[in-house]
Amino acid sequence: MDFKQLSLEFQSNKTTKVQQIVVGKYQVKWFFEGFEKIISKTSFLSQLALSLDFQLNYEEVNLIEVKIDELRSFYQKINQALIRYLSELDNPVMIKNLYEDFLNNFYKQVKDYLNKGMIPGVVGEIMQFNLKEGNQVYDPQKYDEYLMSFFELNMMKRMRYYLRQISHYQNDDAVYFLLLQAYDQKIIETTRSVKNLKTKAHLGA
Repeated sequence: MDFKQLSLEFQSNKTTKVQQIVVGKYQVKWFFEGFEKIISKTSFLSQLALSLDFQLNYEEVNLIEVKIDELRSFYQKINQALIRYLSELDNPVMIKNLYEDFLNNFYKQVKDYLNKGMIPGVVGEIMQFNLKEGNQVYDPQKYDEYLMSFFELNMMKRMRYYLRQISHYQNDDAVYFLLLQAYDQKIIETTRSVKNLKTKAHLGA
């Protein structure tokens, strides 16, 4: 199965390149550059500086570049893991369906994180204002950390679903049983961490 080709076809047919959000009084545009790149550092930094009418300093640029690198690394890790699991199957239709479901979920989740977490967090941190969700107020950097962890948790749950489907097809092989147990434990730990991060980010009403 050519997973790279499936990814390129999905990107071409089922994603939107140009994205735009409003954070406070600022309109910020960004571009989805595919699953491996996700978002261009150079393009995003230029768009952000233009939107804010503000010259970013070295620390701010470095903060953004590190966040983008973390996103790319996270995608590579879970993508490679899923490809290893799917490569054990001898059912091309099932492989294609599960991988396309993964691409669809990752695209929706990463877009949600960028629009609600990373970009508002960066803008709030640079322009020195807190973020609001409903009538609740959050520290921008800590809220970003919370939503990144929440994004990772959601993808972890999805990976568990794929493993369960593969395990069932492989007649509940013992190796998959152990992998599922490990995922269950990690999900429990990450859920606890997500709750703690949200509490730490919360500044009040």
